[in-house]
Amino acid sequence: CCTCMISNSNWAKKNKSELDAMLTMVETKKGKIEYIKWGEAPYMLILPGTPGWAFFHFGFTGPHSAPFGAITVNRPGYGNVPLTEDNKTAEQQADLLVALMDHLGIEKFPLLVASGGGCIGLRMAIQYPEKI
Repeated sequence: CCTCMISNSNWAKKNKSELDAMLTMVETKKGKIEYIKWGEAPYMLILPGTPGWAFFHFGFTGPHSAPFGAITVNRPGYGNVPLTEDNKTAEQQADLLVALMDHLGIEKFPLLVASGGGCIGLRMAIQYPEKI
């Protein structure tokens, strides 16, 4: 794990400008968040584990892509998304992510979460069952 993290960290530093160009920062009614839109609608929201980076794209681009698209995010505290008093709890991050999907005009969506994103995904399902 340590080798993988160091390797990924070096790769990310080396490719930072290219990676940053893929991100879109938006100001939602619940605060700022960065996202990447992969592929075409309908979209699934994918919450990364920890660390909470948006650069997950396997299967959502290219000639053999999935039959749906994905929205990936930099969770608060990662990338250029500040961790603030307004977005640090799972409940607040659930509100922020639903505000992002509302901003994108996506009213209902499947949700895929990994590891550290699990508590946030669970809060989204509890707080917004009509959207998930």
